[in-house]
Amino acid sequence: QDLKRDPRGSMEVEAVEGGYFGLLPAELTLQIFSNLDTISEIAYLSQTCSLLNEVGNDNALWKLVLRRWKGPAIANEIIAKRTTWKQFFKRKLQLEFKWQKGKVNITSVSRAATTAIQMHPSVLIPPPADSPGSSPTYQPCLLTISSLGQLSFLSPTDMTALKPSVDLRQHLWWFASYPSSSLAAVASSDQHVYIIDIDQSSIVTKFNHKEAVWCVDFNEDAQIVVCGGDRGAVSGFHLKSGEVLFRFKFQASIFDIHYCPGPKIIKSKNTISSSNQKREKGKIIISCTNRELHVYDWQRNQISYDVLDPEGSPTELVTSVKHDGKFLLTSGTSDGDVKVWEPFIPPKTDQNSNEENKNNKELGYKSKGVLREEKEAGGKSVFDMCLYEDKIVTGVTRNPGGSVSAIEVYLGVWNYKKKEWVRKVALGGDGAMRVLSTVGWEDCIYALTVRDLYKVQFGDEESETDSTNASGKKDKKCVCQ
Repeated sequence: QDLKRDPRGSMEVEAVEGGYFGLLPAELTLQIFSNLDTISEIAYLSQTCSLLNEVGNDNALWKLVLRRWKGPAIANEIIAKRTTWKQFFKRKLQLEFKWQKGKVNITSVSRAATTAIQMHPSVLIPPPADSPGSSPTYQPCLLTISSLGQLSFLSPTDMTALKPSVDLRQHLWWFASYPSSSLAAVASSDQHVYIIDIDQSSIVTKFNHKEAVWCVDFNEDAQIVVCGGDRGAVSGFHLKSGEVLFRFKFQASIFDIHYCPGPKIIKSKNTISSSNQKREKGKIIISCTNRELHVYDWQRNQISYDVLDPEGSPTELVTSVKHDGKFLLTSGTSDGDVKVWEPFIPPKTDQNSNEENKNNKELGYKSKGVLREEKEAGGKSVFDMCLYEDKIVTGVTRNPGGSVSAIEVYLGVWNYKKKEWVRKVALGGDGAMRVLSTVGWEDCIYALTVRDLYKVQFGDEESETDSTNASGKKDKKCVCQ
């Protein structure tokens, strides 16, 4: 501790940010203390000496832990929460316990014409009619679209309307929203993609796809929208300029489309500031109704027809495609599995020239594994899945007996990074039911079926005390003793 002070002992010296007292890297600190206690026990230490207590409150340590556990995108969420990394880790630890072992509470509302749902963390909501003098507020919002042409704004708490719907008067299939933007892109049967300002509840612009639009997605900064649909048409548009960036066709209609960000490029090695970085143009994953899965490499302006390695090639219609920044995840209609793919880069060989080796880049994706439940009688199909932190939630329809009356509909929850099955949540059985869309938020999963919108909540908030850790055990005495 004396190293933190001026040698004269009269004033504090500013410590270097990051690490134990600013002297050790957080990674080394984590390695040392992980040998003494589990990381969850370290988070709940209370009766400790000042040395260990200061380590336990080291922000750099918890930032490192969270990014390894939940991925780099976790930083965006803590900025919005305005809390410390340690508090954020403890909240995530409690949430993990609830997802795995918490008591399930299921509620539902009728949404018969709804076709898709999305969660947006911050939407401008006007004051209630009985409080006209109040100011508008930003609130988390469950967005829904319907075959009747409406974009609606629902409360995540009770699934009631927060403000009036936007009426597009068209059959709406699918839509995409971006967390840090107020824009949503809506796929419509009238051959257009509508760009909606969800804060102002107004249409900003629309793009002519020239065919009925079934699916749509944004790029990583919500400046480009990509879409696909009837007759195999795929288009890309720049939101500000309205420019058509690309347009091409496949032999079969497009069922799903997903934009994968390109890798970051550092312009200069002298600095790693955001202004010194740019991204390559990303790849677009395209699922066709003839069971083909393609990658459009925008950087090379090249379409790959041999996307996946032969032993892992899809033998089913891929109904849902997700990307977590590194791995590609797909689910389909025949087996209920979630397949994990990793980028395929051809190996360097002595036969290749140095220039060829230098330019070796991703050609497609190869199989990384399969998330599969224990095999049960009857086929399973997945129409949609959502990626939420390190979880994959699939909406599964299983028909064990081959009859409509025997259909079972449930949610399957996986930790896809660990390839571990977390739990199964039954939504009941009904011949007309199928999970059309899923989304995760806080301790809830929202699942849209043909007729209803379900809210699945995992347990209550676990009480947090100074003397009890997340596993319910009393803290041990200080290791220094």
